[in-house]
Amino acid sequence: EYHSWTIDDNQIAEQLLKWGATSITTNKPGYLRQQLSIKYTS
Repeated sequence: EYHSWTIDDNQIAEQLLKWGATSITTNKPGYLRQQLSIKYTS
């Protein structure tokens, strides 16, 4: 289990999720949610 702080880049967030990140803290929650959902719901 690990947590990441202040990840605002969608490519970094995607890589952290692939590595099994438990949570990602960001200053841009709407942006990251939108960017990641485009890739994972298409």
